[in-house]
Amino acid sequence: MIREEKGRKRLAAGYILLALWGIVFLASAFLLVKENRRAKEQKETFEGLRKMVETEGRLENLWRSDQGRSSSLALKDRILPESWKAEWEKEAKDRLAGYWVLKKENPDFAGWIRIVGTNLDYPVMLRQGQTDYYLYRDFYGKESSCGTPYLSEVCAYGLETTNFLISGHHMKDGSMFASLSNYREKWYFLSHPYVQFDRTDEVGSYEIAAVIQLDASKDSAICQNLLFPQKEEEFERAWEQVKRMGFYDTGVELSADDRLLALLTCEYSLSDGRLLLVARRIL
Repeated sequence: MIREEKGRKRLAAGYILLALWGIVFLASAFLLVKENRRAKEQKETFEGLRKMVETEGRLENLWRSDQGRSSSLALKDRILPESWKAEWEKEAKDRLAGYWVLKKENPDFAGWIRIVGTNLDYPVMLRQGQTDYYLYRDFYGKESSCGTPYLSEVCAYGLETTNFLISGHHMKDGSMFASLSNYREKWYFLSHPYVQFDRTDEVGSYEIAAVIQLDASKDSAICQNLLFPQKEEEFERAWEQVKRMGFYDTGVELSADDRLLALLTCEYSLSDGRLLLVARRIL
C-alpha cells in the first residue's frame, strides 16, 4: 500500500511538472510569435516611411560603382567630401517634400539619418520635454522594441550652429544602429566615411572624424564637452581624449567651430558600453 501511494504521488508530480512545462512552452511560443509579428510590423513601418522620401538613388549608385573598383585608395580619395556633398544635394532636394509630409504626420519628426551602403536609414525624432520618448516607440508612437532614433534634447535644434547627438538601439538582427559596430575596423570606415543627416528644411553631409568606445557610467562628460562645451577649452580637451580613444586615425581634425554630428548606440563588450561615432559637417 505504501509503495502504491508513493507511486501515485510520483505519477501525479510528473503530470504536474509536465503540465507546467507545457504552460511554459506555450507561453514562450506565444511571446515569440508576438515578438516576430511585432518585428515584422516595425520593419514594414520603416519601409513605408522610406518610400515616402525615396529618390533616384544617385549617391547609392555612386557608392556601389566605386566599390567595384580594384583600387587600394579609400572612398574619400576617389570621391572628395565636396563632391559627395554636391551629389547628395542634387538628390536630396527632392526628399524635402517627403520630409514635410512626415512632419505633418508626426510633428516630432526632426530629420533623417542615413549611411549610404548600409541599412542605417531611418527617421529621427525629437519629443520636447520627454528625452527617451522614442526609445521604445515607433514613428507613430506605438510600442516598439527597436524604437526610433531620436535627438538629444540638449541639441539647440533651431540654431544654425548647433551640434547634434542621435541615439539608436543596437539590435541583434542588425537593424537600427547595429551596423555602427562595424566601424571598429578601419576598412569599414574607408568604405563608408560619410553620413547623411537631413533636417526637415535642410540636407546635410558629414565626414566621420572618430569612432570610440565609451563606458556610459564614466565617460559621459567626454560626449557632453565635445558636442556642447561651455568653453572652447572643454572642447579641446574632449577632442584630445577622443583622438586617444579612437579605434584608428581617420585623418580628420576637428575645431570648436565645426558643426558636429554624433551617433550613439550600445556596445556589448562592456557592461554599460556605448559606441560613439563623431562626424563633421561638410561645408
